Amino acid sequence: MKRSVQVSTCLFSVLCGLLLTGCWDAMDVDRMSFPLAGGYDLHIALQADGREETAPGDLKEPAVDVTSLIPHLVPDGETNEKIEKVSASDAAYGRAVREYQDDNGYFPGTLQVLVIGHDLAKLGIRPQMDSLNRLSIMSSGLFLCLAEHRAEEILSARVENNRDVAFYLQEMFQDIDRRMFMKSVTLHEFIANLGLGKNPVLPVVGIVENNVGVVGCGVFAKDRLLQVLDMADARSLMLLRGCCCTGYLPYRMEQEGRLWDEGTLRMRNSRKVEAKKDADGRWHFALRLRLKGSIMERKRVFRVQDYTPEAIAALERQVAEQVERELTDFIARMQRELQCDCIDIARFALAKERRGLEPVIDTPEFIRQAVITVQTEVQIQNWGEKE
Repeated sequence: MKRSVQVSTCLFSVLCGLLLTGCWDAMDVDRMSFPLAGGYDLHIALQADGREETAPGDLKEPAVDVTSLIPHLVPDGETNEKIEKVSASDAAYGRAVREYQDDNGYFPGTLQVLVIGHDLAKLGIRPQMDSLNRLSIMSSGLFLCLAEHRAEEILSARVENNRDVAFYLQEMFQDIDRRMFMKSVTLHEFIANLGLGKNPVLPVVGIVENNVGVVGCGVFAKDRLLQVLDMADARSLMLLRGCCCTGYLPYRMEQEGRLWDEGTLRMRNSRKVEAKKDADGRWHFALRLRLKGSIMERKRVFRVQDYTPEAIAALERQVAEQVERELTDFIARMQRELQCDCIDIARFALAKERRGLEPVIDTPEFIRQAVITVQTEVQIQNWGEKE
């Protein structure tokens, strides 16, 4: 009896050793790479030569530079992260190139921020987005942004307090719409905006006074970068697109033709769009924008008593006129220069007449011939407490 128990125990141990093998193929975390930020750039040799692509089917000649920012899980150096760069014919094939150069496992599902180089974006980034979208482990909340120049410059930059630039950018984009007239864009949102009657935009980051910051907004025609806007034009774009943000707006108030006061407003925006087709087949878009907020700073008139209800009403009218002029100028530039719907209004026409508009909705002629008007309403809710 005792011998049979020993034999049974021995057989059970052997079976456990053969069947319960889940831990035999485990890999220590210090042998794996968990990238937090990545960057895609046009291969620097192509950029220097002015070429746009390699020979068709050539996997040997690099076309894309892929940069990864990977934290050190086991501290072994002066920095908290390492920067890896590989060059390949495309972004997806760069993972194969990396396998030849590094024996650590690579887990792209941990990416939090992806930076696209300016020169690569001008050629179109649909292949790179398609590659990411095919990975089931990729987070749909992956933040995308455009580099003012090259993505590797952003990932290699040192930010304030020597923090990890990946966490720095992630925290910046998480609440950017509560600090300025700018909207963060995720991988899912970018892919969705490649559809019919839509065009994506991306925030642009650059080196500002030895730090990384937002310097503008990139306008795309589908996946191809058209133009980079400065912060003033980016504000007009965000207002016209109806991106709900909270930001700061400078104002100048005049009375009897003379400057009475100037300062800064903190406003939150909203938008309504009405689309209709006239008898001649032209589409009319009426945009109604509302700005609601408070006076944050006054430079000339400091007594609250001087801000009478009449003065506040006059300020609201003048700010509305100022914003309308800026928005009208931007619409004219969009129809004349960009010739694409970057203010996200074509979808309202599609909702009314999809079948007839599908062949023409993304053509330059549609947005160029559209009649677009904008009306702005400003409401100042707080201008200070009485003394």
